[in-house]
Amino acid sequence: MAAAANQSRTARVQTVIVHVSPHDADRINREIFDAFVGAVVPVIRHYIAHRTSDPKEIAELLNQRGIPCCGQSKWTGTFVRMILTRDKPAPCSIKAVR
Repeated sequence: MAAAANQSRTARVQTVIVHVSPHDADRINREIFDAFVGAVVPVIRHYIAHRTSDPKEIAELLNQRGIPCCGQSKWTGTFVRMILTRDKPAPCSIKAVR
C-alpha cells in the first residue's frame, strides 16, 4: 500500500473555449490567478520557513516537485517574487473575444 501512495499522479487537461467580454475576461483571469496564488503561496512560505528564502532556489524546488506554474512552462525567481507580492496582472489564459 505504501508503494501506491508514492506513485506520481497525472491529470488530464482540456481546453474549453468560452466567449466573454473584455471586462469579464479580466475578472475571470483575476479569479483564476487568485485561486492559483492561494494554492501555491503556502508551499512557497513553507520553503521560506524551512529551507531557503532565495526566490531562485524556491523556483528550483517547485520545478523539481513538478508543481505547475500559471502562464509559464517553469518557475523562475522573478515569478516567485511576483506571486508573493501579487504586483502583476494575471498571467493566465482567458482572452476576450471582440
